[in-house]
Amino acid sequence: MKETLKTIGKKSEKIGNTTVTGEGAVVKMIEKDPDTVAVRDYVSSKGYSGIVHWDGENPSVAGVKIKPTEIKDGIAYAKKSEVDQVIADMEKSNGIKNAEKSREEKYGATENKLFNDVINRKSFSYDPQTDVVYQAYKKQYEREAEHALRKILNDNNSSVSTASGAVLSEAIAAYNEKMDKVTDVIPDLYKDAYSRYTDEGKTLDSNLKTINDIANDYYDRVYKSNTDSVKRISDSGKAERDERYAQSKEQHDEEQRIIENEREAVNDAYENAIKGIKAEYYADELQADIAKSNATAESTALKNAIARGFFIESDEKIMPWLSEYRLPDGSYSISPDVAGLAYEYQSAKVKERGKIHAKLGL
Repeated sequence: MKETLKTIGKKSEKIGNTTVTGEGAVVKMIEKDPDTVAVRDYVSSKGYSGIVHWDGENPSVAGVKIKPTEIKDGIAYAKKSEVDQVIADMEKSNGIKNAEKSREEKYGATENKLFNDVINRKSFSYDPQTDVVYQAYKKQYEREAEHALRKILNDNNSSVSTASGAVLSEAIAAYNEKMDKVTDVIPDLYKDAYSRYTDEGKTLDSNLKTINDIANDYYDRVYKSNTDSVKRISDSGKAERDERYAQSKEQHDEEQRIIENEREAVNDAYENAIKGIKAEYYADELQADIAKSNATAESTALKNAIARGFFIESDEKIMPWLSEYRLPDGSYSISPDVAGLAYEYQSAKVKERGKIHAKLGL
């Protein structure tokens, strides 16, 4: 959180949900810090391990340098939006897609329509009056019934108005016999309609299953492709990190050998000098020089670690106090920059204490 002071002018101002009046009034405002993340941990949580590097001042993700908002306890923090953008650009350049989003964009609309067609399908019902097949049969039997009636009347050389009761009854009977066939066909038509309804339902279910299978297969292919790409990126980052570490270790080992040789030469020289000088006063002075030489070696090792950006195991031989900060994975919880500040503070403190003792005659 960042605190700022705001002075109210002649006009009242609304601060949050409160209206503040009074010219000259001072209001304390708290601004939220940008949303920040620990760069290395955040990138690793996205599945990308080994692609974060440190150049001594800035972290980089997949080779893209990011300006940290702060560095605390050896951990670099940066704006989440900036880290997300770098990751998004890296994924785009490597063809990595959001599997779920890609599936939805490609097949979602079709899948949803077919699903709605299945679950919102009306229950089966049959109405002969709306069945075109029934209407066709009806017209056919109506024609046959009319033809049967006319045939009997014509055979008896009569019409509906002039036919005798017996002839008319015979004609009407023939007409009704044909018309009865219209209702007799309804059960078969009902059965056929229900069969079509059932087949249509099976087709809808089959279509939904087909598009669902195709969409799921597409999702699996995208997901597998993403997994392969992520592994390739992580492996590449790990290989680069290992190579950098090997180069740094080789350089450090060479520097360490030089320091050790110089240190041994100094120690040998002082040991030989001590053996040749019997006076305890000179022996004490030589021991002080040895301590000074050791401090010089420690200072050199610390400078190398600061330039490198992290401590390694061989540094602990010169600076034994590093063992207190060693982590289970072999790295150290204290950064060289922080250790350098502490070293300068302790050196200054010792010098000031020496001045005080000199003044007091101690």
